[in-house]
Amino acid sequence: MAGHCTGVEVLMRLRAGLDLTRATAVVGAVGSHFVYGKGIHPTEIAR
Repeated sequence: MAGHCTGVEVLMRLRAGLDLTRATAVVGAVGSHFVYGKGIHPTEIAR
């Protein structure tokens, strides 16, 4: 998960180079969180 200040450009390059999707490489939004063992829980805006 990347946020606006931590690497959106890098995330987009990783998505393209590794054939990832919005579901597997998420841009975080306010309220998004990650739970170890359960994964990424994006907010509606991040989906």
